[in-house]
Amino acid sequence: MYISKLVLKNFKSFEDEHVIKFTKGINFFVGNNNSGKTTIFKAVEFLRNGKHEDGLITSGKKECDCSVEITFSGDDILEIVKENAIKKYRNFVFEENGTQNLRILRSTKSIKNVYTWNNTEQKFENPTGVGTTITALFDAQFVYSDIKNEDYQDFGKTKVVGKLINAITNDFQKSKPYKKFCDAHEETFGNESELFSILSSTSKKIQNVMTEQYGETEVEFKFGLLEMENFF
Repeated sequence: MYISKLVLKNFKSFEDEHVIKFTKGINFFVGNNNSGKTTIFKAVEFLRNGKHEDGLITSGKKECDCSVEITFSGDDILEIVKENAIKKYRNFVFEENGTQNLRILRSTKSIKNVYTWNNTEQKFENPTGVGTTITALFDAQFVYSDIKNEDYQDFGKTKVVGKLINAITNDFQKSKPYKKFCDAHEETFGNESELFSILSSTSKKIQNVMTEQYGETEVEFKFGLLEMENFF
């Protein structure tokens, strides 16, 4: 699944309606400073997160509709929307230009809602409530030059690099070698392991001391399986 088209209407520097088409694979934006390159990425963020910020609507267009529309294309869309969190989108996938498509839109007039294109009725509808399911439909990671390095040195699973690592290694995490690693970890550190038995008496001693001094306390040793990003 990839973004094949972006429609901006009165969004920041894009006055009135602008249609931007993309090709499958890598796309490049080339232009002078302040020509609107970053705005394209901000538009994707707006559609996904629904955050209203200063300067979102084109200057002089405050009374007009400001919206961002994205068309997703790809033969894998129907497979993607099988997930329970986003299955409401399944009825809105349509065939066009030899592939499957899904059109979604968010507008400042009803910023909490995400609208989906009904190709049969030729209109946008709001089948997903307040729009929280849009974050489950697709993720987007942006690396801006004006953000501090520390933001990209954090390998946590909710951070940019952590998400990229999980995405890149997703197939490996389903592989036999990784499953063997997980099984070995459970055998070594799990509740049925020799180590757990050795430490259980120690945890009880610590628990008794803590309970005497601070009140009822529970102490337990746990050796959780490392998340993929923790290996880096």
